[in-house]
Amino acid sequence: MQKTIEINGKKVDFKFTLATFYIFKNQFGYDAMNKIVPMIGEIMTGLDFSVLQKKKVETADFYEMLGESLQNTFGFEMVDILNFIWAFAKCGNNEIGDPISWYSSFDEFPIIDVMKEFIPALMESLGSKKKLTKKNTEVKIQRKTKKQE
Repeated sequence: MQKTIEINGKKVDFKFTLATFYIFKNQFGYDAMNKIVPMIGEIMTGLDFSVLQKKKVETADFYEMLGESLQNTFGFEMVDILNFIWAFAKCGNNEIGDPISWYSSFDEFPIIDVMKEFIPALMESLGSKKKLTKKNTEVKIQRKTKKQE
């Protein structure tokens, strides 16, 4: 999957493939999934899945809700999020430089606006809305059951 996001007047191509994870590991020395999975979990926790199950929600609306949920995600270092963005951009365009050079090429980098578009594309590339909804509902039910015990 590929997505183009305009950042500070520049069109940036992001490519969401498994190759990105090799780029990430080679550049930063650790596995991206060790950071992505907890981040996704925190974003998903901010969603009201009962609403999603009661009414039919279009896929685009669901992914927009995910992007909005990002605004409430504070448990991660900014540099980890920037590393994700850079690795997916590097996969989309191998000509971009190292992270510091690339980020320095922007006068402004509206991280929240970028993440509102980036996270939904990442989520879509990792799995389906149906699977995510089912898994999150199961986790919430398990938590409620444990609290009642």
